[in-house]
Amino acid sequence: MGAAVLNTFEQQYDAGRSLSETGH
Repeated sequence: MGAAVLNTFEQQYDAGRSLSETGH
């Protein structure tokens, strides 16, 4: 169960990071 939560967090983090990079 913990792994699934971590995987979701990683996906959200990657999405937010790419959004930030595009925002620059």
